[in-house]
Amino acid sequence: TNESEYGKLFPTAYLSYQPNENHSYSFNYSRRIGRPFFGELNPFRYFTSEFEYSSGNPYLRPTFTDNFELGYVFKNNLNITGYYNRTTDNYDRIQRFDNGIKYSTTENFYSTKRGGININYNYNKLKWLETTIFANAYYTSSKSFITESISNLEGYGADFYIDNTFFLTKDKIWALFIGYWQDLPYKDGNTQYRNIGVAYTGFKASLLNKNLILNLHLNDLLNTSRSKGTEYYSDFESNYYYKGY
Repeated sequence: TNESEYGKLFPTAYLSYQPNENHSYSFNYSRRIGRPFFGELNPFRYFTSEFEYSSGNPYLRPTFTDNFELGYVFKNNLNITGYYNRTTDNYDRIQRFDNGIKYSTTENFYSTKRGGININYNYNKLKWLETTIFANAYYTSSKSFITESISNLEGYGADFYIDNTFFLTKDKIWALFIGYWQDLPYKDGNTQYRNIGVAYTGFKASLLNKNLILNLHLNDLLNTSRSKGTEYYSDFESNYYYKGY
């Protein structure tokens, strides 16, 4: 039997100022909770071989995040936001060895501080094209609670995407969309993540007076969806490679 009782406040506060229709400023603070998925709590052992298995952790605690944001909006098209957040009781995968058997589970073992800026721009000057561009740059610092995991990592990271919608008819019923997103290398917890980028495309149709939307989506056109990284521990390093589908 595992009993866990806690009471927390999760306040949210907003301040905004709009001197005219072209400019808008805002500041907000929020505190949020992040709960683990069921699979991360399930203690059932999943064996990949006679020497390796993974399992969930029913004693996982939720994470708590305090987030501060300062924003600026220009003509409802350009949005610039500076932010700082602090997360406690972060959880992630931990790998261990026991009598020649390697096993992995999920534990709360580090806290994170992150500060950065993101920029979002919507381009809609042309009748046949709408474009959204997003870029995010940040600095992350992590600190471990346990000695076996080296999660005192810190460094810069960035990600961006561009999404284009081409309208094939004047009434905008038929449209073609093409996009690309990219994550540059970054550090979080005890893991150094490598870069990953994916291109995608598809068609969209708005039928029955735009009450019925049909989408055909094709992901990873260039077959580049590869998740790669290195987990750092006090006694060893673990490199992983994952091919997305």
